[in-house]
Amino acid sequence: MKLQITEEQLKTIINNLSEQVIRGKGKDPWQYKKTGNRYFVAKKNTNSWKEVFGNVKIAVQKVFGGKKENEKVVKNTNDFKGVQVVDTINKKFLNKLDPKKLKTNSSVPIFDGGQPECAQFVNDFLENISYVGDAWSAKDVSGLGKLVYSAFDNLSGDIRDKVIGLWKKIDAEGGGVKSGPYLGEVNNLVSKIVRPYSGSNLKLGDVVGIYYPPSKYHEYAFYRAGEPYFTIKGFDITNKVPFEKIPGKTITGGKGWGMNTHVGVVGAIKNGVPLIFHNIHGQVYADPPSMLHDGGKIAWVKRP
Repeated sequence: MKLQITEEQLKTIINNLSEQVIRGKGKDPWQYKKTGNRYFVAKKNTNSWKEVFGNVKIAVQKVFGGKKENEKVVKNTNDFKGVQVVDTINKKFLNKLDPKKLKTNSSVPIFDGGQPECAQFVNDFLENISYVGDAWSAKDVSGLGKLVYSAFDNLSGDIRDKVIGLWKKIDAEGGGVKSGPYLGEVNNLVSKIVRPYSGSNLKLGDVVGIYYPPSKYHEYAFYRAGEPYFTIKGFDITNKVPFEKIPGKTITGGKGWGMNTHVGVVGAIKNGVPLIFHNIHGQVYADPPSMLHDGGKIAWVKRP
């Protein structure tokens, strides 16, 4: 007689073999289950398992003891009282994070970013994304999720024309550069486009584009991010008409590109206030949306 097992039955057997169940000691009314990297809780003597996340997950991980490579168990979960940390945080940053440092009324440095780039930090910080790109191109990276807010969309006709005109002026001189001659002009224009944004609807894991006033990359970012929004008109040899960059339907329709030079992520929420983690020259800050370091402002929000 040949025993046949369906694929679903095989998966169930494998899962059961990898499961660990621990019953709470003494008066603890709960039992805990670990399946792979997932954790569940249920009342003792029931089979109503519920998967746990965030701070509860950290506490349940502690029940099973031990630690994975490059991971430590948070010893004092009371430090996380009132603090929710994004579930997809890379463990090396969870190890660095001291929740007691987080403030809801000021920008504070929290840990070393490990390298100087803001976009690379976001890429390293979130385990659920594989590519961010540059800060000024991230707005158009589909892998970062849905765009839920953008100061660069629905531009007025006057602002749209200024954006197009300034981009073409920079292009006529060979393209944007760091600390270029149009740095101040671009900075001034973008500062008018990006208005204060409360950020009250931000969620854990949201990626945010940031207008960062002290940046030396305003001209460069403005030009590079805008390139895909223009098409090239061909060269007419007979009439000796040179190549010309023509604004496409997207920008002429009032939808602009990412003109920001900086990017961050909502890494935690403390007492209901979202905190944006962002890397400036290797130092990571945690800031409330209305108090971004050095006068920064939220320019757009994407939700994975």
